[in-house]
Amino acid sequence: MMNVLLVDDEPGAIKTFKYLLDWETFGFQVTGEAANGHEAIEMLKNHHYDLMITDVRMPGISGLDLIAAIRSESNIPIIVVSGFDEFDYVKQCIKFGVKDYLLKPVSEEDVSKLLTQIAQEIHVKKTLNKQLYLGIPAIKDQTLKLWVQGRIHTDQALEQMSLLNIEFNEPCFFCCMLMEMDFHEASNVKMTEKDIEAERFAVRNVVSEVLDRRGYLFEESKERYGILLCHENGHCEPDQYVQLATEIQSSVLRFAKVSLTIGIGQIVDSIKEVESSYYTALMMLDRKFLLGDLSIINSIDLPNDLSKSEMINIRDMKRQFEDVLSQGHLAQVIPLLQEHMEHLITKSAPKSLVQVMILDLFASLVRLEREKVSSLDDALHLSPDEYGRIMKASTIKELFQYAQEKCRDVIQRVEETREPQHTSAIEQVKRIVATEYGSNVSLKNIAEQIFMNSVYLGHLFKSVVGISFNDYLMQVRMEQAKLQLIHSDKKVYMIANEVGYRQLDWFYRKFKEYTGLSAGEFRLQHGKQARKGGIIE
Repeated sequence: MMNVLLVDDEPGAIKTFKYLLDWETFGFQVTGEAANGHEAIEMLKNHHYDLMITDVRMPGISGLDLIAAIRSESNIPIIVVSGFDEFDYVKQCIKFGVKDYLLKPVSEEDVSKLLTQIAQEIHVKKTLNKQLYLGIPAIKDQTLKLWVQGRIHTDQALEQMSLLNIEFNEPCFFCCMLMEMDFHEASNVKMTEKDIEAERFAVRNVVSEVLDRRGYLFEESKERYGILLCHENGHCEPDQYVQLATEIQSSVLRFAKVSLTIGIGQIVDSIKEVESSYYTALMMLDRKFLLGDLSIINSIDLPNDLSKSEMINIRDMKRQFEDVLSQGHLAQVIPLLQEHMEHLITKSAPKSLVQVMILDLFASLVRLEREKVSSLDDALHLSPDEYGRIMKASTIKELFQYAQEKCRDVIQRVEETREPQHTSAIEQVKRIVATEYGSNVSLKNIAEQIFMNSVYLGHLFKSVVGISFNDYLMQVRMEQAKLQLIHSDKKVYMIANEVGYRQLDWFYRKFKEYTGLSAGEFRLQHGKQARKGGIIE
């Protein structure tokens, strides 16, 4: 909450202003009251305030003198409230950069609009200051992320990182790790964006302390962090990376109360092979879908003879499968699988490449089934025997035949349950919105509650309902607001808060767009009609 200082020599005026509206709705709280300019100056010296509201004519130091004294040291937003409509006062206030000059008695609507505007300005200022403070770490994050993903050339990345005092001295061994924060597995599936942001910040701090200059941490996405480890003093054994991952995992769980799944990439001995290590870490993380309870998945089982070009082939094949699956073209999966098999035979691809590709395909199938099948009792999983069958297959044809069997099983289950699941999912979304529209509800936290991918659920909702989820949520909120305006005497800011709008100005705007009337006009017009019709006594 942001702190407000009220300054007026009339106690009644301060009391009236203090109880004029619900300050917390706008993110403010009245934490200081001064009866004159002297008191206000002392309070500003000893306490922090985000906004001051003052009278003009007061004994001793006038409001204008107070503002002049403050402006020499502070840029605090100031609202002037006065019973005198005098141009000289207004002119002086403009000179000192006050936010507005309000005449007593002030209206709730005028103050509400001002507080909304000032809160937004303060938020923007704080955001800019934070961006400046975090500017260098953000640049480092972006550079590392683009480099390990192969989206900028190594030479360009090294040049940018040298400006950030990051140097790599070859010979050096590199290894990428990817950590996924399991927010969706938390006991409270209704976490807000603010809650998640706080936990992400805590995770980053803990991981940075554990790393202690052994590597570089960067943000991969809102759910993932990446680490680039570098070892300059000889080769680092794979077990050492597993030990580090275990230490990171246990420390984050202990201090940040967040569980992690960690994929460990291959160890490479060239700075130009870092991309390969990143993509093996990404593949390991994807195997969480296949291997279930494993929380640290090491690439040590991957053959060491996979070249960078072969890793890129695996990545491209995986993307093709995922595109076909996500678009619902399930009938194309088997022909695409056959096409890839023939291509790999023609290229005399090593057994290791085929094994990795099949495992990645299975990860995509599991993801598809979890998103689209309503009952997961018989969902695809790999037992140790089946995993061994993939790794020990004697021919490529045997491996692909097994993959085709699994593909057909999943496709059949998806096709059998597709329509009922669609209907059920949309009905669940509507039920949740009907009960939680007044909270910080979002498509993402609803998707977590019904165990679906939020992007897929958004497309599904629009195709079935005909409008986007956000438009539907806004429609429900506005209809509830209309009912309350007609059938109750609640203040507008209370209704806005109850239907899910924390920013009153935003509610005013959306309500006018939705109904063509302001909230006050709507209540005046329809409330009268309701009373005439006997709806309201």
